[in-house]
Amino acid sequence: MQLGRKITIFMIDTNAYVSRTAEIGNWTGKKMYSSGAKIEKILARDELYKSGGRIL
Repeated sequence: MQLGRKITIFMIDTNAYVSRTAEIGNWTGKKMYSSGAKIEKILARDELYKSGGRIL
């Protein structure tokens, strides 16, 4: 039987549809999402350049 997983979503901006990060519990990676207009904010974040950082 497979157990569920906890996903934590952090909204970088006040608008949830612009920029956000997502982490899955007990996993070292972090996913980042941004619209094309706000990609500079994602590229400036330190966690992108650590192990497991990905842009969606």
